[in-house]
Amino acid sequence: MRYAFELAHNAELLIHESTYAADMAAEAHERGHSTTVEAARVAADARCERLLLTHFSSRYVDVVPLVAEARAVFPATDAAADFLTVRV
Repeated sequence: MRYAFELAHNAELLIHESTYAADMAAEAHERGHSTTVEAARVAADARCERLLLTHFSSRYVDVVPLVAEARAVFPATDAAADFLTVRV
């Protein structure tokens, strides 16, 4: 995570994978992925302006709860989606 923090430092927009919800941290780490809360902490600690979560596990049909989980840590969070356009 340290490397992610260094790359994200003061970024206007951080696009970060968040394959799993926070309660799946053990599985996320075993598989080399991040949770929603971990991505949000990187964004907060790196003082990013916005966070865009991506690369959700197919187990999640609805990503709204995942975004809410991240927003509890970093309010300026949204979910990526196919063909999403973001202005920076």
